[in-house]
Amino acid sequence: MAAISDVSEHNKELVNKYQKAMELRNKYFYELVKLIGHNQVFRRVHLLRFSGS
Repeated sequence: MAAISDVSEHNKELVNKYQKAMELRNKYFYELVKLIGHNQVFRRVHLLRFSGS
């Protein structure tokens, strides 16, 4: 029975690590999407501002 409980504890640790990794992945993904959006707005405004002169 000790082997089963060891496996169970190991599985819980793996699930916790997986959940933390997924949270970080989502955080970085949405951060990247936000940065890309800001970059697109900056380029659009920059082109409009300097192409007219």
